[in-house]
Amino acid sequence: MRNRASRGDIVFGLDRDVEGLARLKHALPELRFFPVQADLTLEASDEWLHTRLPKAVHGDPRLDAVVHCAGIGGWKPFSDMEAADWDAMMHTNAGGPLRLTRSLLPHLRREIATIAHISSDAALGPFPKRTAYCASKAALAAAFDVIREELRPAGIRVSTIYCNRVDTAFNGGVAGNRPEALQPDDVARAVDMLIELRSGVEIREVHLAAQHSPFGA
Repeated sequence: MRNRASRGDIVFGLDRDVEGLARLKHALPELRFFPVQADLTLEASDEWLHTRLPKAVHGDPRLDAVVHCAGIGGWKPFSDMEAADWDAMMHTNAGGPLRLTRSLLPHLRREIATIAHISSDAALGPFPKRTAYCASKAALAAAFDVIREELRPAGIRVSTIYCNRVDTAFNGGVAGNRPEALQPDDVARAVDMLIELRSGVEIREVHLAAQHSPFGA
């Protein structure tokens, strides 16, 4: 994001965690950052597009990029999985990004915009105790493969970044405890590379891995 700040870009951040958004804004004071608290699993989340976005940007706002990086985890054997576990994972990890993408399509710049989806190696292979997680990641990857084909005539690029472990607090972890894993900045640099590609060029898939951490099951 520091690279975005140096260019004077406007960045909107969506999250259910309003405190997390506030911490991010405080950590990057040089960034023109607009936090938006939203639950993308709900139909009501579409409302922010029609009220807050036009007020934040004068004129007719057009977006250069959409980056999907939200998600939830939760590991348990398939025999112990309940319907609520499946629904929460699918609605958040797959439904949320698809809902947001659909809402933002009218605002994307033709011939230049990039949709980047930060996925997981769990979309590519079976991990025990992660039935719903693997399914949600695989479903979203398949959906974005179709969306890429539909948006290509408009010059909008769609990229999926398959990552192995990232040193964050995801799924109850503690950020900074896994130095052998990818760092958040590694993923951010990959996203920035995709956004900066010249018009007419797309990278459809990126397999991003820390060398000393396994990729795949």
